[in-house]
Amino acid sequence: ESKELLLKGGSMAHSLVYSTTIGGDEVFKKLQVYTVLNNKVFLISFTSQESLFNNYLPIVQKMIDSFELRVND
Repeated sequence: ESKELLLKGGSMAHSLVYSTTIGGDEVFKKLQVYTVLNNKVFLISFTSQESLFNNYLPIVQKMIDSFELRVND
């Protein structure tokens, strides 16, 4: 799953949600949100066992919603 989103303060970001298998049988789900500002990449990453991902997602979403980038003069 891939989509664009708006961070607090108006910065555009991109989010990716995908699953990966580790050790042959353990499935993890990952959320990555990234943006670029002044030639620097800012990345927020959340990884959880797939079965627990949706339990923690509301907390992680609140954290992402509070993330604000500011340009210093």
